[in-house]
Amino acid sequence: MNRTAHAPPLRAISRGSLDSLISALGLEPEIDEGILGCDFCEEVVTRETLFAVFPEDETVKLVCNRPRCIKLFALHIQRARLR
Repeated sequence: MNRTAHAPPLRAISRGSLDSLISALGLEPEIDEGILGCDFCEEVVTRETLFAVFPEDETVKLVCNRPRCIKLFALHIQRARLR
């Protein structure tokens, strides 16, 4: 699935704004249907398990709230900054 990144860069978002972000990115149907996966473990990401959203290669990537995925995401960001 190709999810195009058109939103401005974000550092953090409150839970109250999560629905607006999901809608603005056009991810609402996929999130609600449970068809989007975590970029690191491929498990289904829901509104409750969504930890991070980040752009990469013209797409929007999702990270779930599993500790292992959060650690992998942090390492991924570190490596990207070193490039």
